[in-house]
Amino acid sequence: MNLENIVDKFVYENALKHGQAKTGSVLGAIIAAHPELKEQAKEIASQVSAKIDLVNKMGSEKIERWCRDNYPEFFEKEEKIKRKKTSLPPLEGGVDGEVCTRLPPEPSGYLHIGHGYAGFINYYYAKHYNGKLILRFEDTNPRKVELKYYEKIRDDFRYMGIYWDEEINESDRIPMYYDYAQQLIEEGNGYVCGCSVDIIRDYRHKGKECEHRNRSSNENLEYWEQMLEDSPEGKLSLRLKVDMSHTNAALRDPSIMRVIEASHCLQGDKYRVWPLYDFAVAIEDSVLGITHVLRSEEFVQKVPLQNHIRDILGLRSPRFVHFSRLRLSDVPVQKRLIRELIKKGIIDNWNDFRLSTISGMRSRGIVPETIKQIAFDMQLSTGQSELDLSILLAINRKIVDDIARRIFAVINPITLYVDNLPEDTIEVPYHPKKDLGHRKIPYTHVFYVNHRDLEILKPGETIRLKDLVNITITEIKLLNNNKIVVTSNFEDDPSLNFTKIQWVPKNYCLELMVNIPGPLYINGEINPSSLRIENGFIEKSVLELQKGDLIQLERIGFGKIVDLNQKRIELNLTESLQ
Repeated sequence: MNLENIVDKFVYENALKHGQAKTGSVLGAIIAAHPELKEQAKEIASQVSAKIDLVNKMGSEKIERWCRDNYPEFFEKEEKIKRKKTSLPPLEGGVDGEVCTRLPPEPSGYLHIGHGYAGFINYYYAKHYNGKLILRFEDTNPRKVELKYYEKIRDDFRYMGIYWDEEINESDRIPMYYDYAQQLIEEGNGYVCGCSVDIIRDYRHKGKECEHRNRSSNENLEYWEQMLEDSPEGKLSLRLKVDMSHTNAALRDPSIMRVIEASHCLQGDKYRVWPLYDFAVAIEDSVLGITHVLRSEEFVQKVPLQNHIRDILGLRSPRFVHFSRLRLSDVPVQKRLIRELIKKGIIDNWNDFRLSTISGMRSRGIVPETIKQIAFDMQLSTGQSELDLSILLAINRKIVDDIARRIFAVINPITLYVDNLPEDTIEVPYHPKKDLGHRKIPYTHVFYVNHRDLEILKPGETIRLKDLVNITITEIKLLNNNKIVVTSNFEDDPSLNFTKIQWVPKNYCLELMVNIPGPLYINGEINPSSLRIENGFIEKSVLELQKGDLIQLERIGFGKIVDLNQKRIELNLTESLQ
């Protein structure tokens, strides 16, 4: 796409959203989407300004018709949102009172949007069929699990509105795995292998049997005892005897138990032999009575091995339902990538509001109902690997719109004087449609307004201070300290037809700090400019609210209060500033 087409597309999209396009908003959106064009900012600004002059004269109806003809993709996101669903499809084999599902997190990190999405699906079906939901911590790798993550995971699920009927730790059930392992050995379905990891991998690739495979059961039991007693880590492992020439490489004698000489955060040094994932999961899904395994489709390949383990142990297999793994474009979920971002100082921790961890989305103002709605909309679909962040934000916007109080605020402020305006107080509702209460805002003749409104503040122009009065601009001054001051006259005219701008009274405001998110990755590369911080002022009525509340900064966007006191408020903006 050439520069002219890029400018054209972003100008029309901005005009479609807001009725009229603004140069600053369009330029910012172009640079955010195409950072490689930053060097051409002046040229782009000129083209944007010229295009805006033409487009804004069309009127909102003509703009919409033109966009439907030329940019139908602008409407695809909204159409997806309009088709709101409120239930999931019936569960095959689901019997009322008998369905049992599970939440199987590994306590080695924070939950992310994919966990929340899958967690809600499991919770939904357990409750829909008056069944049971089990929280099962898959904590059989003592080197990876940490005590702090158990409660963090519980807290994240609770935030999602997901509650379970039973909770277990796999690490509490190690003796059960030992019993099943011994059964496999005694029945000739398992053997202790002394090959190195590299040799096992090489032989599996070649379909070649190793020298340990044909030991007798008694010999294998002796080596099994060595594993349990004192065999050093890496020397011996228990393998399932299947078929080294199997067409499915996962069934070529996989390892199912191994020695790990590390202390466990819950079990201490009680155990030294630990089950691998497929062995533990295969047993637990049967023993716990799981009727339906509902999980993302990258686990499909696990089914043959897990079912085989259950078959030879005489255990029942559950039904499987696989669906798309939910992840957001340009938002990493891999622990490796998140740790890289922390190491490079791009983010401070796993709670950062630019991440798609449950904690990160919580601090950004993404509510649980948004993830639930996405689950309803996707209907257990498969094949879609990524969700555009803008769709998630649009759904969230519609949900929080009814509950977020409106607050007057400006960022990057300039001072506005309105001559002849008498001091007074206005009463304004916190929401234009919902009964969320009112507040009174006192004012004098001095205000703060947004710097980006300078493009419409021109001498001789009449504009309206939103919900207040009309004014005519008389002069714009640049002071020695690079501050801009605008003077105007109060117009005793009740007309509402003039362009509106947001304002905050100088005599009734607090300092405002706004954290504005951007993509952490662009085209696979870390974006060093993913966080922008702007300062401004906010009306003092915000002191009636509290930390954690969702609000809408009028004509700026939705956000979540991070901190506030008598002098200052900090806010995480939910969406990138337009």
